[in-house]
Amino acid sequence: MLLALLCTAAMVVMAGEAVLIAAFPVIEAEFGVSSVFTAWILPAMMIVGAMTIPAIGVLGDRYGKKRLLIICLSIYAIGVICGGFAQDMLSLLCCRALQGAGLAVGPIACALIAEQVPERLVPSAIGLVAATDGAGTFAGVLAGAYIVEQYSWQTCYHGMVPVAVLLVLAAAIIVRPSPVRGGRGVDLAGTALFSLAILGGMIALSLWDPSGLPGPMVAALFALALGALILFLHREGQADDPVFNAGFFLKSPVRTVCINDMVVMLLFFLLLQSMPYIIESPAGLGLTAFSVGLIMVPGTVADMISGAFAGKIVQKKGFQFAFAIGALEIAIGCGALIVFPLSVPVLVLVWIAIYAGMSVLLTVDNIVVVAAAPRDKLTTASALIHTLQSVGGTLGPLITGIALASHSGAPAGTAFATIFAISGVIAVLVLVQAAIVQGTVVESRGTERSIREKPALFSCSGRD
Repeated sequence: MLLALLCTAAMVVMAGEAVLIAAFPVIEAEFGVSSVFTAWILPAMMIVGAMTIPAIGVLGDRYGKKRLLIICLSIYAIGVICGGFAQDMLSLLCCRALQGAGLAVGPIACALIAEQVPERLVPSAIGLVAATDGAGTFAGVLAGAYIVEQYSWQTCYHGMVPVAVLLVLAAAIIVRPSPVRGGRGVDLAGTALFSLAILGGMIALSLWDPSGLPGPMVAALFALALGALILFLHREGQADDPVFNAGFFLKSPVRTVCINDMVVMLLFFLLLQSMPYIIESPAGLGLTAFSVGLIMVPGTVADMISGAFAGKIVQKKGFQFAFAIGALEIAIGCGALIVFPLSVPVLVLVWIAIYAGMSVLLTVDNIVVVAAAPRDKLTTASALIHTLQSVGGTLGPLITGIALASHSGAPAGTAFATIFAISGVIAVLVLVQAAIVQGTVVESRGTERSIREKPALFSCSGRD
């Protein structure tokens, strides 16, 4: 029952994140806003996850995972209930921000499985949760595309309300309470500084016109974000129990895989934000909203399959080998975008490669982080990497929105070419990270041994 609940929760959260993808052009026209503002629809969830997951991880370890799971699912349900009644872009983004609390399901679910599922079943259990991430994206993209074309984007939300409410009730009934360890509370000042750094930087990035130098307001926001980040790092270095454990982050290969998680999520959401425009606009393929779902469906299937197999590859061949496979798949997908003209077969191939590579890399990255973490810090360690995923997922759509807005008067397809070029650069960076990981055999031998000797220490594939 616990596993069924956690799989359903992960799937519903991912479906709620992806359900509006095909509606971006429709929402942009309905609310009369530019692509820079619709580019916040995906990050609105991710940025809340980035700001809150570290604190939720600490609270879950200290005061009980069930309590935090119910709170996060309740906030998520409120966002879903209100989302269908949004009257403008601001209210829609506020509802999406509330949905961001659901992203904490990822690290909490991983810790609950390691804690409450029999050890011999843990690898299969977490592999199943990893696969439901892809299933949720599959359901969200395909169902959302159909509903948007046949009814309205608001209907997507109305249909999710009963499921979101039932999840809260099921969590209260099914999940057993976790041990309460107590200890100090969350470092609220550190959390506030971290949140200010992320939010200030993202707002500055969305307001900046890259064709010129940043204006006074944008420069001030960048300065505010940088100042908050410096103060946060200083405070974390002095704190007895920091929100962001720099010592753990700097361990090899934890550092590399955490950065990889952020970069891969940036790439994924960069391309995900651009797909409705590439597929629906006259400058792209000029197809229908439902075509967005159909083109992306094979990729979501590849996501489900790859996430389930990645853990087995790590156990048999080591995480370096699996990491290399994921990096090559990412490179193939981005290379196809650059080399071949736009067409339906090319986009299907691209999304199969990108989804598969992302699923493998995020699964491997999470395995390494959780295997390297102390047993009593599982939720906190998982929260660290999920936070960096959220930061990358927030940056990607904003970069796409800037590219689309800054090339609005340029020849058709220029913005797409810019986005593809950026994706190519990121793919090269992922390949470099794969090379770095291959060179960490001696330094990471203890981590690799812990992965093979303790197969229960697996983590989710990471989009939640």
